[in-house]
Amino acid sequence: MKGSPGPAPVSRRGRLRRVFLTGLGALLPTVLTIAVVVVAYRFIEGNLARPINAAVLQGLRASVWGRGVLVDLFGFRAVDGRLVGDFPGWIGMLAGLGLVFGTGAFLASFAGKSLWRMVESRLTLLPVVKTIYPYAKQISDFLFEERRVDASHVVTVEYPRPGCWALGFVTSAGLASVSRATGREVVTVFIPTSPTPVTGWTALVPREDVIFLDLSVDEAVRFLVSGGVLVPEGQQQETVREAVEREARAQTERRRLRSDGPGPNPGAGP
Repeated sequence: MKGSPGPAPVSRRGRLRRVFLTGLGALLPTVLTIAVVVVAYRFIEGNLARPINAAVLQGLRASVWGRGVLVDLFGFRAVDGRLVGDFPGWIGMLAGLGLVFGTGAFLASFAGKSLWRMVESRLTLLPVVKTIYPYAKQISDFLFEERRVDASHVVTVEYPRPGCWALGFVTSAGLASVSRATGREVVTVFIPTSPTPVTGWTALVPREDVIFLDLSVDEAVRFLVSGGVLVPEGQQQETVREAVEREARAQTERRRLRSDGPGPNPGAGP
């Protein structure tokens, strides 16, 4: 009986692809982190730091005490009756960060929440703002609101066809009218797209067709944003190489069985 050959050798192209995917998996978290930090820095620097710097500099130039501060602390000098010098940008950056933290601390208080709800109710009455603000708020709440972790559950549902499973988030108990019309308890499932999970589809799914997963919302979001590269700890299955080798062994065994053919029937006569 012939021995079963080993797994088919991996081609050079396959090795290069595996090395590339390994490097991509190692660098992607760092690159995404840097990208988020850079975007946040540019937003604060362009929309808060620069205007604050300009306002502070203008205020200092408007008073005798301020002009003395510019000359003594920042080395400004008078040229044609005007103070000229380099005003450090880190002052506006620190002030911008302080403004962000201060706003967050105020809105976390009871008075801040009440005031902000009143401001939002006024904003939604404006003709143009009312068509944009609610959707922008939903996206920002999904990205930054910590309460979403307590209110959401990671699930999987068959989508877009039976046998194909998609990750989703239970966002509410569903619509009572749909449950009454169908005679089945439904839940609202948000099925996000990848790699931008802030967009997707909202579906009312029967509760018995929803499978709840032992995953946190953050783990599911990282999985979606990375296109499945960042698999949560404890959820890794066999590697691609192991799957290829297993399939190669199965194909070799099937070919061997076909080539050997059926054995003789011991009950058959001569």
